[in-house]
Amino acid sequence: MFDLQRLYRQPLELLAELAAPGALEDVPGLAARVHRCLHEAVAGGLEGVAAARLISYFNDRLTERIIAATAQRH
Repeated sequence: MFDLQRLYRQPLELLAELAAPGALEDVPGLAARVHRCLHEAVAGGLEGVAAARLISYFNDRLTERIIAATAQRH
């Protein structure tokens, strides 16, 4: 059975982690979690424009995290 509560909670927790300061070394693990989260959303029925917007949003947050972590190194 599909767990709606987990569907909504997981992306919110992941977005909070993406927004938090962190090391560049954390990015590959976060990217893998983003991939799994988005895969589950699409497998759960998210379609078309909504899926594209969610993917784009998470990609933007991940990119911001990479830029911020890279800036901390320099």
